[in-house]
Amino acid sequence: MLRNLALKHLGPSQAFEVSKEPSGRPVVRLSDKTLMASISHSRDLVCVALGCDEQIAVGIDVEFHEPSRNIEGMIRSLGWADVGLSAGAFYNEWCLYEARFKATGITARNEQPEMCVCALAVTAQYSGMLVWASEPSDSSIS
Repeated sequence: MLRNLALKHLGPSQAFEVSKEPSGRPVVRLSDKTLMASISHSRDLVCVALGCDEQIAVGIDVEFHEPSRNIEGMIRSLGWADVGLSAGAFYNEWCLYEARFKATGITARNEQPEMCVCALAVTAQYSGMLVWASEPSDSSIS
């Protein structure tokens, strides 16, 4: 899927290689630069993001709204102070957290940088977020 996205946007004449960083983060390597990518799936939905420039960090996450999930318990176990979030708000926050983690490698929610955010247009039983930053991320997994 990432290969098809890269082919569509880079063109068939552009030589590239899809690979993984040691951290597992997907990247598209060109002869002169490396583009960051992000992939997420939940049930039957798959999302892929590809940075269009070497300096753009991207992260994407999608989650199915699992009716049996103990959201209050997850909020407490994550140490988030937002106890009382509705299910939809929780999944939006969870997707935002995961997307920022994928873009930066930073696990502590309160240490994740502000980034450009776009809520994905997905069906009502899913939430999804795309984040990007045009500055190099301070990432231990790049």
